[in-house]
Amino acid sequence: MPTLDMKTLPAIFPLLGLLFVLYCLWGVLDFIWFHYLRPKSYAKFLHGTKPYALITGATDGIGRSTAKVLYAKGFNLILHGRNEEKMKQVVEEVKAVDPASGLDAKYFIADVSRSDIDFRGIGRHFEGLNITLFVNNVGASFPNNQRIDELDEEFITNILNINARFPFFLTRAFLPTLRRTSRSGPVEVVFVGSFAGDVAVPFVSPYAGSKALIKRVSRILHADERVLSSSNLSFVYANVGEVQTGTMKVATALARPHADDYARYLVESFGSGRRSVIPHPVHHIIYAIVTGMPEVLADYIVLAEARNLFKKMEESKKTR
Repeated sequence: MPTLDMKTLPAIFPLLGLLFVLYCLWGVLDFIWFHYLRPKSYAKFLHGTKPYALITGATDGIGRSTAKVLYAKGFNLILHGRNEEKMKQVVEEVKAVDPASGLDAKYFIADVSRSDIDFRGIGRHFEGLNITLFVNNVGASFPNNQRIDELDEEFITNILNINARFPFFLTRAFLPTLRRTSRSGPVEVVFVGSFAGDVAVPFVSPYAGSKALIKRVSRILHADERVLSSSNLSFVYANVGEVQTGTMKVATALARPHADDYARYLVESFGSGRRSVIPHPVHHIIYAIVTGMPEVLADYIVLAEARNLFKKMEESKKTR
């Protein structure tokens, strides 16, 4: 058995140091390229007759803001919501972005928490359209301070339906249409995810587990389309940090952009060629720091932040 020569051991450390510096430099250069130098590529999906972008969860937050950005960029829209009155209002808001464009804005209604949705029927209803972008945005976490054995089973099932089952089966229903469209140009399916799928955030295991599942599903679906032949149909997971939305009543901050601002970063990440992206640069920095440190330290920081958050929630309840 070979023995380690202690005389040559010191020579290894400079090499390891050089490799570490090169690794960090590559990360910095890649960050600058992706967020500030890379040509924006969402326009590649504006091909064919009346290109459509489908967006789920479009009545609020990131979904509604993304719809407005894509409409302004020249996409026709298929929007999803579960409240028809709110959906009609959003359609009017979207069309007001560019009234003279003549672009189309359709919608469909589905309660994402239910288990009896006719996914195939929804897919057939839109199968004749030229859908080039498919944004699985819908999601919900309903933060609380209860462990899973203290939660109602129906509540947990609803969370799993909203964040995992609905995007999975809706994408499945539209795959034949998306494949046909991809024969004439690039098509992309985007799964809007969350840092919670990678970091141990307390009390959101159904939500976080769903996002982790969708992250892996996205990567495998991309491989599925290429195992037997080349394909223009791509799948990407957009990893999202904190965003100020209609359901998240907190102030905006450098690391917590408003949904309108975030939507622009999200759209600019479309067509990058990567399987997983972090659209917002500040989110990207935070993610790199947290996931780059030892798990014990990362968990300690996240738990400290969580305790502070739940303390504020309790104080807020007492002052009502």
